[in-house]
Amino acid sequence: MTDRPIDPVCGMPVSPEEGAFTAEHDGRVYHFCSRACRDRFVAAPGAKAVLAVKQHLATAPAVP
Repeated sequence: MTDRPIDPVCGMPVSPEEGAFTAEHDGRVYHFCSRACRDRFVAAPGAKAVLAVKQHLATAPAVP
């Protein structure tokens, strides 16, 4: 598992310190690997945001 955010469009781990591509949706900031992924997210943020949350929950450690 990685502690880095996952690009909700392509699934690539992103380093927030290195990447300048971000977008906000429903009060949450999303990080992207490229301008192209960011632009795709901005065009349809709802579906991409849901995918990002599902990916995060699938890889999050179980809480005892």
